[in-house]
Amino acid sequence: MIKKLINTIKESKTFYVLGVNTNDGTADYHLMEFLFKDQEIHILNRQNFSKLDASTSKYLKKNYPIIVHIDGDTVISKDVQHTVGYRNGLIFKSNPDDFYFYEYHQDQSIFASLTRKAAITELLAQINALDRYVVHMALGPFVLINLQLALKNESVLAGHNYEITLENGSIVSYEKKTEINTTYAIGNDMINERETVLLASLIDYLYPNTQIKTEDEHLSFNREQHKYKRYFKIYGAAVLAIIMVALFLSHFLLQHQVKELAEKESLMSLSNQSLVQLNTLKEERVLKEKVLMSSGVIDKNYAVRYFSDIGKSVPSTISLDLIKLKQPTRKIKPDEKISFHLNRIEIGGYTTSDSTFNTWVKDLKRIAWVKDLEITKYREDSKSENEFLIQITL
Repeated sequence: MIKKLINTIKESKTFYVLGVNTNDGTADYHLMEFLFKDQEIHILNRQNFSKLDASTSKYLKKNYPIIVHIDGDTVISKDVQHTVGYRNGLIFKSNPDDFYFYEYHQDQSIFASLTRKAAITELLAQINALDRYVVHMALGPFVLINLQLALKNESVLAGHNYEITLENGSIVSYEKKTEINTTYAIGNDMINERETVLLASLIDYLYPNTQIKTEDEHLSFNREQHKYKRYFKIYGAAVLAIIMVALFLSHFLLQHQVKELAEKESLMSLSNQSLVQLNTLKEERVLKEKVLMSSGVIDKNYAVRYFSDIGKSVPSTISLDLIKLKQPTRKIKPDEKISFHLNRIEIGGYTTSDSTFNTWVKDLKRIAWVKDLEITKYREDSKSENEFLIQITL
């Protein structure tokens, strides 16, 4: 783990860094997977392979940006005086446009690495064929200068077959070595001499060094393609999530509407049944009224009329359990004449509302055949009901 290497970078990213080392026409590859998160770099994975073809895609499964470091006998590295036309001393009479340069500039000297663009173009085409894209590239040993951020106490930094010597933050010398076996401890991670340039290339991308000059216009297309794929993946996932949410909401609303429709259909069915019952009751009432009229209810002394008028006046909060007509004047005894109160009716029952009971009593008093009305009993029978007894004089 490399803690707080770069304080200015805040976003979390995962990167592939591919080292390509070519000697005597044969290339071998070393791939490292890094996670940069919370100002720390974590090494996630390492792989070595000898071919860059379809079989390599298993190591590049994710659409992470790829950084490439090129080394070996196809790369020329030299230090030259910082003067006008210094590149002529590097390429002699060759065309500068045929080369890719990677340079570290100091006041008095320039440490430069170069390779032919044709080799770069071929390598990029091989990686693009795997549907992956290179966003940054470094050459040779001088990229190691970026490791000063992590190895501040080291005065010599080693690569695969070379060393650079540092003094006061500048490169003093560069020397090729036939064999190097060096490891560096950085936080909780260990890296070897071949991996130092890969880590330095990642830092070079995350935190560009203003003293490093390179021409990477040829990578513009790759950067745009990688950005397009990344955004397409993100926005595609977002659109898919929106579609799934919309489908879920549609399904939920459909189920809700179906439920409401079923409830309304049930209410409609009950309403239709109630309407049929109401019409039936109305018809029965009309018929009963005709029967009562034909039975002499118009006679004020006829009992049917009394029961009918009282029954029609009773509100819903009052229930009757007693209507007495022609009550005996005293207790009936054997061998005695029975006499009756012919002009008196007693009504008994229960009410759940005092105000409704009072209104009903007033309605009874307004009936034509009621001469007098007396409440003979009114008491609380339970918390919700009161018992009453009314005496009506005809």
